[in-house]
Amino acid sequence: MVAQASPTDSNDGMANEDPTATVTGHADHMREAQKPQGVRRTGETVTVEAGLARVTTRTASLHVKAAHAAGTTLPLNPAVIVEATRRSTPAEDHLARVRTARTLALPDPQAPGKAPVLSRDLVSSNVAAAAWSAARVLTAVGPLDTETLLEAIDRSRRFRHRTPFTATELSTALTAAGATAGPDGQWCAPPDVPVPNRDRVIVERAVGRDLTRAGMIEILISAGYTHSSATGRMSSSHPLFERIGPDRYRLIGTPAEPDAPSA
Repeated sequence: MVAQASPTDSNDGMANEDPTATVTGHADHMREAQKPQGVRRTGETVTVEAGLARVTTRTASLHVKAAHAAGTTLPLNPAVIVEATRRSTPAEDHLARVRTARTLALPDPQAPGKAPVLSRDLVSSNVAAAAWSAARVLTAVGPLDTETLLEAIDRSRRFRHRTPFTATELSTALTAAGATAGPDGQWCAPPDVPVPNRDRVIVERAVGRDLTRAGMIEILISAGYTHSSATGRMSSSHPLFERIGPDRYRLIGTPAEPDAPSA
């Protein structure tokens, strides 16, 4: 059976184009439409897209234009607008977020902010490194006080030789890095500090739990650490865990119930 040509295709010499191929290729056109507004699509690009979808170049171009036009009329939830236009974080694909915003006719999100450089006139490189480690801990688990952060840093450095520093030096470095302390002395993380995927997994699986060493090691391995690393240094030096008793551990800053059974 001969496929019916659409009015837009009546003069392109492809009246017998397979309509199922056109539908199948729509996803490819949508992918092409995700490219930034204002980026010139060469004839070669359109030809490749059309070839992948088994449609004519004119059909491919029309689908791209239709996708852009539809994006400008989509009713968007305010939460979606906020999410699409907020500043990108260093851990995100900024270009992909710009393409999405432009397809939806929204303003471009701002590029990730650069981490402030801590001057050696202000703090030593040793303290600066500790401050960024503390910032990652804060981003992973939430607000903590200076003493808890110092304990976490000391634990993470127990197998390394580092010059000791004071709580005042750490507070100075955290402030310079963009962290803020509330009236209760709890530090909040600086903006745009990425959380490693391993830390995300650890927090998700350890929060609120009273763990045995075996349970902690199991979480470390599930987060991506090797068996030798999890059973070795990480089991006694990972900054996100603290020892609360014989064979008892918990996520830093999240005390478990006193009578909670160990996992």
